[in-house]
Amino acid sequence: MRLKKTILLIALIMLMGTSNGLAGVNDSFGIGPKATALGQAYTAYADDFSAMHYNPAGLTQMKGLNLTVGLQVTDIDYEQTVNQTDFKYGADPLDGTLSTNNSDLLYVPQIGLVYSPAGKRYAFGLGAYAPFGLHSWSDENSSNFRYSAAEVYNNRIIYAAPTFAYRIKDTLSLGLSVGMGYSDQGGLAQLRIPGIEDRLNPILEGLYGPAATLPSGTGYATTLGSMDIDIDDTFNLSANLGVLWNPKDWLSLGIAYRSESKSEMEGTTTFTYSQTTRQLIESLGFPPPQAVETLDTTMDFRHPQSLSFGTKIDITERFRLMFDLVWTDWSSRTEEIYAYDGDPTFLLLTAALGSGEPTDRLVIKRDWNDTWEPHIGIEYQTLDWLALRFGYHYRPSNIDKDTWDNMWPIIDYHIFSLGSGMVFEDRFTVDFAYSLLLGDDWDVKNGESRNLTADRILYSPYAGDEVEVETTVHNFMIAISYRF
Repeated sequence: MRLKKTILLIALIMLMGTSNGLAGVNDSFGIGPKATALGQAYTAYADDFSAMHYNPAGLTQMKGLNLTVGLQVTDIDYEQTVNQTDFKYGADPLDGTLSTNNSDLLYVPQIGLVYSPAGKRYAFGLGAYAPFGLHSWSDENSSNFRYSAAEVYNNRIIYAAPTFAYRIKDTLSLGLSVGMGYSDQGGLAQLRIPGIEDRLNPILEGLYGPAATLPSGTGYATTLGSMDIDIDDTFNLSANLGVLWNPKDWLSLGIAYRSESKSEMEGTTTFTYSQTTRQLIESLGFPPPQAVETLDTTMDFRHPQSLSFGTKIDITERFRLMFDLVWTDWSSRTEEIYAYDGDPTFLLLTAALGSGEPTDRLVIKRDWNDTWEPHIGIEYQTLDWLALRFGYHYRPSNIDKDTWDNMWPIIDYHIFSLGSGMVFEDRFTVDFAYSLLLGDDWDVKNGESRNLTADRILYSPYAGDEVEVETTVHNFMIAISYRF
């Protein structure tokens, strides 16, 4: 009977792990409500299913057969103000506009199964969760996001994480978790080129004479069409390694390494052109494009490696403090290359205008920075069955403003969290968490970002503008655990 239950539970994990759950902004800001409530200062604590992510060695602290089922609900409030400051081509219709995203709530299921036999030194686990996630969208026809990212998503969902932990001696444990994951990336944006009429006129005049030129100074009046990217990788791997050491009854130390995961994404990019744009392209001597172009697309993507150092100090039997410091290797992201199986007409047009960029691929500079993130957690066992938890986490942006854009709307965050854990009959546990992400004011000046506000022909949709961004994110989590 025990074996049948175990097989059934494993099947449930695999099923839930493949559901279309999405996380918050770039990383999930918490795996499981206990770790989340403690500000993710969990490397030296790690005594529930989320140890598979934070420190696999922590699974040796659990006893018996444990099943945890959880849900994260995320609400992203993201707004952008565009103000024209200096534009030599004329007026931007977006000047003075304020837009907010209209994204629905995002739901992220989490599940874990852990088995640690009584009297044994080892533990096994299997889990499903989303360590990275981003999904936001707005009105593609009216919002001022639409020329950079009317919709954008990038996710890594681990649908199976087999984990093994072993207690070498009473005070020292090691653990390994292998993450089998699904990754995707995509988005939708309308296409425009700063001052396209002024850039085209010398070419048109040379081909057909002055009568063929367009009215100058119309700024961004011509919307060329849209670009819709949809690529994914259905299987990729990562590994989490952890060490947990308890040199004193009141002191725990933890180290965890999370490897990078390499995704070879494949899919399509669809370019849609307006009738005006098709006529304009034909006038330049190009073959008249179809209204819709769909090209096979590939991209190699890396979710970064990280290293965590943690301490847990039991001040009293009921009061404990946790501190973590986490390094993440974001500098591995130097550029994104969307490679096509042909030459999109849009890239042929931008090359003809002097972009200097290739026509069979879209290359976007990233040059991200490594980050060091401090985490602080406090837990107070108010009653034998009730624990209260509080946390703080500072998450600095890994993106300098010179390459910042709305495809990766990552700014500096202050993350405040609280939660509770309730135990019933020593077998049934319910954990809650709420975290509030407050983004610092983010102001990208005219010309400051090559991917957003610089005067470039290709991929700089707000030249002449100043872009101001504000973000607030609300995370709610609940998890129910049962020990058989």
